Amino acid sequence: MKDSIYNWKWEIIKKYMERLDEDNPLEGKFIHYTSINSAFAILDGDTFWASNVRFSNDATEERMLKLDGLENRDDYIICFCSENDMLSQWRGYCHNGGVAIKLNLNYTQEYSILHADYETSGNYIIYENTPLPVIYLNQKDNPEQVRAHMKNDINSCGYASEILLEDMLPYLKNGHFREEREMRMIFSNRAGLLSKCIRFRTLPDGVKVPYIVIKHGNMGKMKGACTTDISQYDNEKIMELSNDREPIWIEEGYDQEAKYFEMLNHVECFQERTNWRGPISVLCKGKLPIEEITVAPTYDRERKVEQIRRFCQSKYWLKNVVVKASNIPYIQPLL
Repeated sequence: MKDSIYNWKWEIIKKYMERLDEDNPLEGKFIHYTSINSAFAILDGDTFWASNVRFSNDATEERMLKLDGLENRDDYIICFCSENDMLSQWRGYCHNGGVAIKLNLNYTQEYSILHADYETSGNYIIYENTPLPVIYLNQKDNPEQVRAHMKNDINSCGYASEILLEDMLPYLKNGHFREEREMRMIFSNRAGLLSKCIRFRTLPDGVKVPYIVIKHGNMGKMKGACTTDISQYDNEKIMELSNDREPIWIEEGYDQEAKYFEMLNHVECFQERTNWRGPISVLCKGKLPIEEITVAPTYDRERKVEQIRRFCQSKYWLKNVVVKASNIPYIQPLL
C-alpha cells in the first residue's frame, strides 16, 4: 500500500482492534459475494456499484453519526470478505445461488467514479482508495465510549489534523456480524464531491436507494498509448513478482489488449525457458482486477461454472480468470 491517508486509517484501526483484542488483519484477500444477476452485471459492465452505507444491514454507523449531528454525511461502500467459500456468506448474500469474486486490491489504487449522466457527458471523478477491515464492536460498548476511544486513538497516532472522527465511523460494525470478517472500501461524498455521481436504484419493495458506479483505474489514461514496457520483465523480475504473489500490471491505454496478449506470450516463453511453475498473474489497470470466481453451492454449480467461464472468455482481461465450483457439499433449496 502506498503512503497515504489509508495507511493512517489502517494504523488507527489496528490500534482500536488491539483494545478489543480482535484479530482481523489486512491479509490481501478481497472476496465479494453477490447474486448471479449482479455478478454478470459486474462482469459485463466492468463496474462495481457502491451502496450508501446508511442502507446497509447494520445501523451502527447511523447511530454514531446522530451523536454528533452528522446525519447528512454521505458515504458509499463496497464490501468484501477476507474468506472465500463461506457457508454463512452464501446463505446471507446468495439466497438463490451466486458467486464469490476474488479481486486483487492490495494497495491504494485509482478508481473512476462515473457521473450519473456519464453515458452522454463522459464525465467522471478520480478517487484513490483501498479496502480496510471493519472494527467489530463489543456488545457492552456504548456509543459514547466508542467515540471517546476512537478519538483518543486518532490523537495518539498523531493524525488529528488529517483524519476526523467521522471519517472512521463507516469502519465500525456491530459485533454480531463478526464472522463476516468484512473489509470496506469507503467513498465519501464530502463537500458534495460525488453529488453528480449519485444514482438511484429500485428495491423489490419499490423504495429507491442511492448508489454510485465505479470503474477500476483512470478512465482518462485509456485514451493514450499503454506505457507498459514488456522488455523490462526479465526472468529475475518475473520470478520476484511470482514469489511475492504480486501480479504483472498492464497499464491503461487504447492498445492495452495487444500489450496484454503480448505479455501472456512473454510469460509463457519465460515458463518454457525456466520450467518455472510458480503462480504468475497478469492484470489490466482500468479493468476490474478479478483473479478468481467461485460459484455458490447449488444443485447446478458445475453448469454455472461453465457458463461463467464462457462469458469470461469474451472479455480479454477476464480470459485467465479461474472459475470453479464451491467445495461445500450444500445445496441451496429451491424457492
